[in-house]
Amino acid sequence: MDSLTYYKTQSSFTDPRSYQELYDALPRTAEELSAVVDGLMLDYRDIYKYPIVNERLLTMHSRTAEAVIESMLSWNKEPLAEARPMPDRFLAGTCDYANLFVSMARNAGIPARKRAGFSEGESCERPEYYDENENQWKMLDISGMYPGEFIPAADIWLGWRCGEVDAKKFTAAMDSGSTLILANLMLDIAAMNKRELLEWDRYSWSLRPLDEFSDRALQTLDKAAELLLAGDDGLEELWALYENEEGIQVPRIVRCYPPKTPPHKAEVPV
Repeated sequence: MDSLTYYKTQSSFTDPRSYQELYDALPRTAEELSAVVDGLMLDYRDIYKYPIVNERLLTMHSRTAEAVIESMLSWNKEPLAEARPMPDRFLAGTCDYANLFVSMARNAGIPARKRAGFSEGESCERPEYYDENENQWKMLDISGMYPGEFIPAADIWLGWRCGEVDAKKFTAAMDSGSTLILANLMLDIAAMNKRELLEWDRYSWSLRPLDEFSDRALQTLDKAAELLLAGDDGLEELWALYENEEGIQVPRIVRCYPPKTPPHKAEVPV
């Protein structure tokens, strides 16, 4: 399957399911959909500015577009294209902005996918969509949470592996250093295989200490990183690598280390 066809269809994470009818009323361009998503999300770091009860923090664990929309409608039943007042918005990390945009873009027939990486040393996820007029993928910074240059996780991983990148410069709410670099590489591999996890999810090899990795496992991750950096030319080989290597596959149960609630196990959609 070619990449544009692949990323134009929904995944089990991005499918709006019971809320498909609400999507049908949304605009159809990437720029307009970016504005819609921005009007629905609230940076979780700003929650103390608004009268938000602690129970709302649990909604940050929502992994599907359907669950996110259900949460939004429980606080405000206006059409999705209507920007919510700040207290009524979905408490979001960069992953939520990216995932919801990808969901809405695919519904509009726009090829879209999420990417994991870093901005100014901090963990960051952004969506990209294919501009058919310019015949290229374009990345969006919908949230504005990390406005610096986006560096793909694969780039940082390979730089760290060859000793050119200092792992201590990379941080997130749940972990840091080489552990975080590995986790973000795993999240990018998963997203490019349409397994759009949350940025604080950890699974399979990203739960293992790096000093326990075999040479073969490290070589597999190096290969995946190289394929990610090859763009669409490396996708078929990346998809095959994912299908054949259990260590990078997303299992049914992942570990979640969110910034505002305790760590827990979570079941993800098939």
